[in-house]
Amino acid sequence: MVLSIRRDFSLGLESPGKLRTLVNLMRYMINFRIFIFLGLFVSSLQHSSCEGAGLAMHPMEQHVIPTKSAVYIASNQQDKAIAVEVIIERWTITEEGEEKREVTNELVAYPSQFILKGHTFKKIKVGLRHPVHNLDCEKCYRVTIRELPISLEPEPPGTYRIYQASAYRTSYYLQPRSGQPNLELIEIKFHNSILTTRFRNSGTIHCHLRNPELILTTRSGQRIKIDDEEVLKSINGENMHAKITRIFHFDLAQIELPQDIVGGSLQFKDQGFLENKTFQLNW
Repeated sequence: MVLSIRRDFSLGLESPGKLRTLVNLMRYMINFRIFIFLGLFVSSLQHSSCEGAGLAMHPMEQHVIPTKSAVYIASNQQDKAIAVEVIIERWTITEEGEEKREVTNELVAYPSQFILKGHTFKKIKVGLRHPVHNLDCEKCYRVTIRELPISLEPEPPGTYRIYQASAYRTSYYLQPRSGQPNLELIEIKFHNSILTTRFRNSGTIHCHLRNPELILTTRSGQRIKIDDEEVLKSINGENMHAKITRIFHFDLAQIELPQDIVGGSLQFKDQGFLENKTFQLNW
């Protein structure tokens, strides 16, 4: 059998006619495979579709006292029905700004899972599972309302869909009846053109650090306003939960500064609690 295979192979190579036949056969097989592949690809497109996200939701932030509950409005902006679920997590922030979340049953959502028909809306009520009269300190939660990537309608065999499911992660602040933030600057360092600040909120509710205004001063008293958005983005809009500390770095390496910088000041133009508060930066 081995000799027979070798003989046929040899005869094929020595005969120009047989060689051309072999090459044409190979080309035909390659073209046939390409045709089959394209046919399957087109067929798969005919049996698939892309669904646009239909879920919309508001509001994105809730401030609630312990004896009350909050209401979210979920709406379906497309024709087809969608499946929706609600997830509740405790939420905190580390010193370096990393968000930490953990599923909790301290809050309850009703309904927590439901079907939303096309162009309709539903109210979702979220509140404490075991209500209390008051709190000593604010508790922070994430309430996530998301569309599930499943089809609620019968599908022909072999059909598949690509979903663009929406999800909204909201902020839910359970607050004491009379709470205030108290932002303190507890540490300052300036090394290799990096200004590092460490803040603590010793108050009982959160605050946001909006619209920072950083001014540096030289030994001779010259004031230099830093308004570079890249420098300030590390702190602008950041959240300070109650009873946490956070570290913020200002990279000043790309700004031409005098060598005799000795300090400065930092303010937040948020038109709120921090509006008239100045933090002195001295090192």
